[in-house]
Amino acid sequence: MTDLHALDWMRVLTIALIGTLAWLGMRRLTRIVRRVIVRGEIDSDSEKRALTLARAVRCAAGAAVGLIVLMLLRAECGISIAPLPGAAGVAGIAFGLAAQGIANDFLRGFALLFDDQIPSAIAWRGRARRASSRK
Repeated sequence: MTDLHALDWMRVLTIALIGTLAWLGMRRLTRIVRRVIVRGEIDSDSEKRALTLARAVRCAAGAAVGLIVLMLLRAECGISIAPLPGAAGVAGIAFGLAAQGIANDFLRGFALLFDDQIPSAIAWRGRARRASSRK
């Protein structure tokens, strides 16, 4: 561990400032994306769909920005970040193999939501049911 007095505080503050600006810019971008998706239609279904997509993108981008800032701050404090990509790769493979079904369902649902292709009938306990939106 390095001495805290030896840290270049301007670099640490710059990293924190850039991370904060990236986070704020990302929030602004998700608002713009939501407006583009909704366009002129302001019915409740399209509004809910746009909000869901915007939140999903914001959460994924927020996690990515947070991890990048955390890794940069660790490197600035003198903690080696070299083993992290290797460990992340191994953990990613293990997680991917364990969660194939969940990831597949998530991606299918995301595609259905994005393309506005909600099925009109679903199978539940061996019976076909008609899907409807309640208002």
